[in-house]
Amino acid sequence: MKKYYLEGITEENQRKLFEIANEISICKIYTSYGSGTRAKLKTTGLLSFIRKDPIPEDKFKDLENKLNQIGIKISTYIHDKGTKVSLNLVDIISDDKFDEDEKAIEESAEKEARRILDQYAKGYNTQHLSVMARKKEVTIKNFEKATETKVNKVKTSALLEFDSTDITYEVYEKIRLGIKDEKQTKARLFFHNEENNSFLSLITQGLVKPKDKTEKQFEEDLIQGFKKVNNNVIQVNIYPMHLADTYIGRVYLKTEEEGKNFLVDYPKFRSELYTFYNKTGNVSFNIAIDSKTLRKIKNAEKKAR
Repeated sequence: MKKYYLEGITEENQRKLFEIANEISICKIYTSYGSGTRAKLKTTGLLSFIRKDPIPEDKFKDLENKLNQIGIKISTYIHDKGTKVSLNLVDIISDDKFDEDEKAIEESAEKEARRILDQYAKGYNTQHLSVMARKKEVTIKNFEKATETKVNKVKTSALLEFDSTDITYEVYEKIRLGIKDEKQTKARLFFHNEENNSFLSLITQGLVKPKDKTEKQFEEDLIQGFKKVNNNVIQVNIYPMHLADTYIGRVYLKTEEEGKNFLVDYPKFRSELYTFYNKTGNVSFNIAIDSKTLRKIKNAEKKAR
């Protein structure tokens, strides 16, 4: 199969897209819709020709021109370019809104998400925005005192999608830095493609958060620290390991190639990175972790969405 990446798909032009592509060869077009009750067709997709031989250059040029006329850009499919990434704003609304109706909380969350986008990344238009809000009772465990406390929590998130992965990265950087001193809301990149055991995200263990830092502040410190190894570090998520009083970190890079570069280069920066780790631990990064730890991380990520 010969695969191509598509941008600019709409409800109006997708049928014409298939007719134009089918003139070249038998093909399949993969598109998808966003989530939620107001889900819209996403503008990106994949065109796959069912053939072993490459499309002749003159025919591809003709295909490219015809698709341009209906507003669609076609390019060779590259694995990293096909990586689907969205921006997720989590914990937008405070817990003191717990007594409000979930629909009202959802509307407030959407309004706040648009406010953040307009304030810190003005001029970037979303391709899709969906909001989730739910109220739940959560058990907070204090391992030192061996106690449990039940509290009412408001869990909100806004998923924002943009025209390309590069634009998503740009908006994420602007918003993350813009809200870094805000107490509550966090910006997260959500990778739709499976990134486990790939070079896109690396695992590091034994991180120790300073007592005068919040988890959000510590994650920002880690991003800036790991950027000294590779400037393409885009995100760091931390997950507490209560029994050891340390954190596991998941370090995301913009591409798998940069993940490989990071693994090659980080030993030269060990002395600078020790400040983030347990004094008795080792500074190490890997693409693989045991299934039990991976399950904990995935559960934590699921709760954060």
